[in-house]
Amino acid sequence: MSGEKKQLANRLTNPFLQNILQQFNDGQIDCAEASHYLRISRAHLYRLRTRWLPNRSGFSAQLSGGGHWPDWPAEASQFLQAFIPLQKPPNFQLAADELALRFGFKRHRQSVAAFVRMHFPDLICQPEPRPKARRRWERARLSELWQHDSSITSGGQAPPSKPCC
Repeated sequence: MSGEKKQLANRLTNPFLQNILQQFNDGQIDCAEASHYLRISRAHLYRLRTRWLPNRSGFSAQLSGGGHWPDWPAEASQFLQAFIPLQKPPNFQLAADELALRFGFKRHRQSVAAFVRMHFPDLICQPEPRPKARRRWERARLSELWQHDSSITSGGQAPPSKPCC
């Protein structure tokens, strides 16, 4: 049900939604029946009715979520473009604090990181690739064989033998 409530504006027409809310508000249908018709939870039905009551004729369901924050100002973008390359690795918490202090533009650390990764991916230094560490029981190549004592041998050679006497 939770996945469908976000699609309410796409699933139902406004006249149908307003008709169900009107019938529910007038007591012609009960909460369970209205929830069934709209395919939403009881709590969501009451929230929807609360939004519908002040503006009954002009009400329309809207998709929840979305961008509630204002756009990033050009100064903040220019600052990040100059500030991020100075740090290796980038400190996004410091960048977020600097944005708040210098421009009064408050964003969470993850939001700053997502913005920089999306708009300035070439500014973020990537660590050098390192060879993968191998565990004792892992092989680097398919041709490697394991002896009983877990030492690696090459596929074509026999392990060195020790004289018995």
